[in-house]
Amino acid sequence: MVLTPKLGIQFGTIAKVEAEIFGGSSLHRMGYESDYFLKIKSVNGKIFNKNLVFKFNDETGTLANEDFALYELLYKKKTGSIEPVQLRRMQEKYVGKKLTLIIYETGSFLGTPRDNFKYGPPKQDFGFCFVHSLEVVSNLTADRKNSKK
Repeated sequence: MVLTPKLGIQFGTIAKVEAEIFGGSSLHRMGYESDYFLKIKSVNGKIFNKNLVFKFNDETGTLANEDFALYELLYKKKTGSIEPVQLRRMQEKYVGKKLTLIIYETGSFLGTPRDNFKYGPPKQDFGFCFVHSLEVVSNLTADRKNSKK
């Protein structure tokens, strides 16, 4: 298997992207309902016409990649539960937000190899695969807002 980056640049290469926050519930896949993704619109000024949606890790403290992180980002405190009405209000403020970010593409292997059950008890998991993700190192959108204050 040859791993090919999805952004059209080498893994680990710093790039400027225009992106949008994408709600995992829109994927209609179990396990992603409470996650947020980045939908990439352009990379280093090159516009993408295909849908590129990535999981992400935020090093800036200005983005959230799941519901409880969003709660903490918006309300500056942790919680053990979120009511559905409150969750909808939070998502209305966050999903669809347009961003200018500095990122790099990375990824990791996840899941269980096909013949794993031969050597131990079966696990409820998904097949072994590589999952692309983005590391956000700077949020230029947030930086612009902070410089206006």
